[in-house]
Amino acid sequence: MSSDPPIDAGVLAGPATRRAGGPEATKAAPSELSRAGLVALVSGHTVHDTYQAFLAPLLPGIVARLSLSLTQAALLDVFLQAPSIIQPVIGYLSDRLNLRWVVILGPALAGLAMSLLVVAPSYAALSWLLILAGVASAAIHAAGPTIAANMGRGHVGRSMGVWMVGGELGRALGPAVAVLALSVMERRAFPWLMSIGFIASAGLLYFQRRGGITTASGSGSGSFGAALIAMRRVMLPLGALWLVRSFALTATSTFLPLYLTERGAALWMAGGALTLLQGSGVLGAFLGGIVSDRLGRRAVMFASIFLTGLCLLAFTAVNGWLMVILLILLGLSMLSIGPVVMAMVYESYPESRSMANGTFMTTAFLARAVGVLVVGIVADNVGLQLAFRGAALVYLLGLPLILLLPTEGKAPPPDLDALLPEG
Repeated sequence: MSSDPPIDAGVLAGPATRRAGGPEATKAAPSELSRAGLVALVSGHTVHDTYQAFLAPLLPGIVARLSLSLTQAALLDVFLQAPSIIQPVIGYLSDRLNLRWVVILGPALAGLAMSLLVVAPSYAALSWLLILAGVASAAIHAAGPTIAANMGRGHVGRSMGVWMVGGELGRALGPAVAVLALSVMERRAFPWLMSIGFIASAGLLYFQRRGGITTASGSGSGSFGAALIAMRRVMLPLGALWLVRSFALTATSTFLPLYLTERGAALWMAGGALTLLQGSGVLGAFLGGIVSDRLGRRAVMFASIFLTGLCLLAFTAVNGWLMVILLILLGLSMLSIGPVVMAMVYESYPESRSMANGTFMTTAFLARAVGVLVVGIVADNVGLQLAFRGAALVYLLGLPLILLLPTEGKAPPPDLDALLPEG
């Protein structure tokens, strides 16, 4: 007879239960294969997003080679981003059909499309390659986070944080990889980079076949329209929150180098500041999910918004080393909210998780597009200094929106339906 003390049924299994081989042991202690599978999944996300970040550094050479106008060059990014709109549909299908292949093939398709950009013979070929890469991105970002959360064994925030770290690392590595490859390879040899994507997809297939990657359950039911209407009680306040966040996010991520050069900083210092912001954001994304598992989603969201708003306001009023400190704090706080929101979306819709995630990702894409446009217009009229301060104030004014979001383990607030038209 075991000498271990009895464990209350309402408490998650601890070491004693694991030694006894109880049913909760499997949930509390992921196997080494599951851990390796999660690493493979996140690594595949990193490889995929590395390819997605190729366009910007390759654009000058593409423009010169094909004699493109600036309007044509700008439209290339639209071709890459536009397939994000279909993410709710991909998520809907993934909830019902368990489309594991869309995640497994993601790195390979992105590598194939983005590595061929430098040898594409025409503008039409470029457009179709970018649309293919955009579809791969829409697929992996609709279904991938749900799979990562399923593998988290109850630690949804942590899993979402790890997933986001993979993406942030890829976006940081992409420009450097593209520039380095162009400097050491001939243009015709550049397509060999696609082999990394094929290797990443092969790794995902290997772990999926061995059971190291737990795919979505495929148990969703109901029509697409009904599922979309059911999500409005979370998606509407969340979309509004993401819209007010987009002003602060695009002000820093898009206009930060320009803002700093206007204040007299050298170009290399302005670029370094953006790297510092994004680098600290990787840590913020990782910690945000972990802390929200312990303290609650809404508490971490409130702290993230409050600190981001204050730091952005302070950043516009200081100089020297204080700016460096505030940039680090900005990165930590601003990106920490991402995995928290994704975890909330995952927990709110257990029957339609991939669709809910895809709907949120589409909302985030549209909010960012509006944000960068509004900040640019405001900056043209009143200057970047006031645009930054306005973005910070608008974000702080969005704090009450958190009260409309669900608390842990509860449905969305019932009084929100009174504000909405009947479905």
